[in-house]
Amino acid sequence: FLAITDHNHHQACMSFSHFQLLIDDASAENDDENFVSLYGIEWGNIETGGHVIYYEIPKLFGWQKNLYHQYVGIKDYRGLAVQVKQEISSNNQNGFLLLAHPESYDYEQLFESAYDQEMDNAISLIQVKNGPAYSEHEDYQNESAKEYESFYFKALSLGYHLSPTADQDNHNGNWGTSNSQRTVVWVNSLKKNDILSALKDGRSYATEDKNLILKFSVEDCIMGSSIQKAENFSLSVVIQD
Repeated sequence: FLAITDHNHHQACMSFSHFQLLIDDASAENDDENFVSLYGIEWGNIETGGHVIYYEIPKLFGWQKNLYHQYVGIKDYRGLAVQVKQEISSNNQNGFLLLAHPESYDYEQLFESAYDQEMDNAISLIQVKNGPAYSEHEDYQNESAKEYESFYFKALSLGYHLSPTADQDNHNGNWGTSNSQRTVVWVNSLKKNDILSALKDGRSYATEDKNLILKFSVEDCIMGSSIQKAENFSLSVVIQD
């Protein structure tokens, strides 16, 4: 499966017609059981609080005049989370938010603040590996531009329910080939709704090995499950490479 995203603002040449083309192209390329194509919007500005990506929601949220269906202020990440969650709930969609290449004071200082239920309700994923965005390599040899594992562990310690992802942030036409970073999902079939459900519910993991298969469970509950706290529990890890 492949997710194509674009930025939500004028500086990246976004427009309503461009947004509709993104949706239409993802829909046209999707072929359940063979190839799943997703679309998303990379929202925000690095200088004013970082990027988050919302997936499979056919609405532009934004702050620039004549470039939004629903207004959300440029620094209002919590407001975006609330709007995304409302859109998902009201339309029974499988959309969700991903925290992209996080830094210490991003998302209204999410990592330096107390747990926020509204943010947790909407955010499903966080990048732990990203880039290199502008690589033109097609030999899988580029290393990740940066690691973000510490922010993943920080978010978990604050109480957030997130799963890690690894991607290449490709800005050139070498999708998936600059390195072997992958986001892997546990699904019953290669269908868009199954992929989206798995990503939304945390049935995913990040890897630097494109053919590594990992099955992880606690008390027979697969990754992404919520379980009761216990002093003792059984842990199962099956690795295939």
